[in-house]
Amino acid sequence: MNQINITKNNISLQKAKLISSIEAITNIRLDDAISMEEALDVKVGEFASLQPIKKKINASRLGIKAEKEKLYPSITAHGNYYFSTEKSYNNNKDVNEKYGNIGIVLNIPLLSMSQYKEIEEYTTPISQDNFFKNLIP
Repeated sequence: MNQINITKNNISLQKAKLISSIEAITNIRLDDAISMEEALDVKVGEFASLQPIKKKINASRLGIKAEKEKLYPSITAHGNYYFSTEKSYNNNKDVNEKYGNIGIVLNIPLLSMSQYKEIEEYTTPISQDNFFKNLIP
């Protein structure tokens, strides 16, 4: 009988701790039970705890794609135009300067070993997570 009373007291203590925790977080005092309803539809065979892992794998795949795209040749154009006006210090005449530049850069990463290393770093976690292949559509 003493063991039953001790267990009842422990349950009451845990209930009081839980109610005080809920009140501390939400500022709502629970005196009666609250009905619960399902927040999300859970599909059969789907584990919600695996969602972050699926998102990490998808992010790694996008990272691989982005790093591979850096290996493609690229062409970039840029230009600047400057206009400056001042008075000369010795004859007080206006001095105007207009100048600009235009450039085109062609980037062909033939031996960009750092890119290959980054692709390998992105690929390694995915190869370790191959057992999740059937989890990702």
